[in-house]
Amino acid sequence: MPMEDLENATPEHHAVISDWICSFHRWMLSNDRKEGTARAYTRSMVFLYEEDQKSPAAMASQEYFELTKASLKNKIGNGQRSASVRLWKMFFEEYGHPTEPPEKSDGSKLFQVNLEAGEARKTSTPQNVFADENSAEVKKLRNELELPGDWSVAKRSRNSGDLLTAMSPGGRIYTSKQAVDVRLGREPTRLRKESTGEPTVGEGAGEGEETTNDTANAGEKRKRAESKRAAAKKEASATATEEKDKTKEKAAAKTKASKEDKGETSEKDKDKEKKAKTKKEKKEKKDKKDKKDKKEKKQKKKEKKEQKAAAKAAAAAAEAAGASSSSSSSDKEDETKDPSENLGEQVAEAARGDSVRRVVPVLEAWGTAVACANVSAGRAYDERQLDAFLLRGRAPEKTLAKRISGLYVQQELEICGRPYFRKADSETATFVQYHEDKKMWRITSNVEAKGEFGKVKDKNDVPWKAKKTWKIFDGKGTHLEDEDVRVIYMDAEALPVGEQVEICLPVLPESCFGAVTTKREAPPPAASSKSSSSGSGDESDSKKAKRE
Repeated sequence: MPMEDLENATPEHHAVISDWICSFHRWMLSNDRKEGTARAYTRSMVFLYEEDQKSPAAMASQEYFELTKASLKNKIGNGQRSASVRLWKMFFEEYGHPTEPPEKSDGSKLFQVNLEAGEARKTSTPQNVFADENSAEVKKLRNELELPGDWSVAKRSRNSGDLLTAMSPGGRIYTSKQAVDVRLGREPTRLRKESTGEPTVGEGAGEGEETTNDTANAGEKRKRAESKRAAAKKEASATATEEKDKTKEKAAAKTKASKEDKGETSEKDKDKEKKAKTKKEKKEKKDKKDKKDKKEKKQKKKEKKEQKAAAKAAAAAAEAAGASSSSSSSDKEDETKDPSENLGEQVAEAARGDSVRRVVPVLEAWGTAVACANVSAGRAYDERQLDAFLLRGRAPEKTLAKRISGLYVQQELEICGRPYFRKADSETATFVQYHEDKKMWRITSNVEAKGEFGKVKDKNDVPWKAKKTWKIFDGKGTHLEDEDVRVIYMDAEALPVGEQVEICLPVLPESCFGAVTTKREAPPPAASSKSSSSGSGDESDSKKAKRE
């Protein structure tokens, strides 16, 4: 596809291009790119926009990447332009191909675009251009430098006159025969001719023998000099190795004497190791006992719960039998049609529809998210009650406030033996998961991302129990503490009054919300003020067993 077929930038794109470039720069920093590397790629994207004036989305296409990769400026620049476009594509893909810049520019000159300068560069003659391959000068240079067929000859413009140079397939410039030989791994021309006995360039017919003898003598002298240097180097290396061995022997003898003089210290070390071992055994024994007690307690609670459920089921059956005996035949026909079955079909159909971004009450957001998650997993919309929480408190003017704030719902699988959660937004993926190696809960764009939007160093089994303060990425390469960020566990009996939240999910019937939110048991009390719960009471046994 030619460059002309790609979407051109509009005045609207010009107005926000600095925001796009700034967002790209901050994204690279959040993905552990060095500051110098991020700045270089950022300026490359500025130059490309100034020269090509294509829309941000067009510059993230595979066609634009291929065109940039094949350009002369990219080859001369050692592929930096195509590397920048490749990262620009990854940036767009990670944000779900957004239509607006994720971040606002801080006004730095690094992100400013000068379209006039781009036009001037576009029309100017590059420093290196390909020369005419059919010209006598090019053929002569190719013959003298013995260039392979895939190498090119470039003409380099200088104030003192044009210079013909050799250009490798990778775009590097070479100006001498020796440099080309080294690049291709060939023996320099003079040494090749000396080794084969051929006369060197410039010899006459009558003086060939004399020149050959001189060359042979010079070669022998060089060989003797090289042999002497190699012998001296070998001797110096042997001496250094001998000195090193002597130093090691002295150090070993000194260490041995020190240990013999300090036999007392060895006894102390043994006592310390013995105490540590005893402490470890006591701890293992205590953990084993606690685990056994916890299991017995859980079993008792489970039996008690099953008894209550059985009693409740029996009462419900008796009530249903009484109602059945007193109803008429027409009522019986109506009872055979299960309204919940029709509602389930309606919810399943609606959950597969298009998502709509909107601000709704917390109960509606919660019910919608859980129902959609169940339907997506192939279950009835109310078959499983999933844990959910609100992440809020980040000031709107701060970076990533809109991205991380909202309702998060538990997902089907677990990571590192712990649940992970996704924001109720089908357009922009945002996750909260536990990172086993770093021992922390983190907010990311996907579960395999290297960088984090936010993080808290805490080993608790769920994020709303975290005791420490959350740290949020500031857009400049650092995560700063934000005391206002809170994780609020969702409890149907203690929902935040008047609270509303933005979601991007399908619109479901209102009658389904209660079925997926009112059957839940209250979670455990909050671990601290850093991450709190909206409810109270003990967590259900089934949930505890699953997390353990």
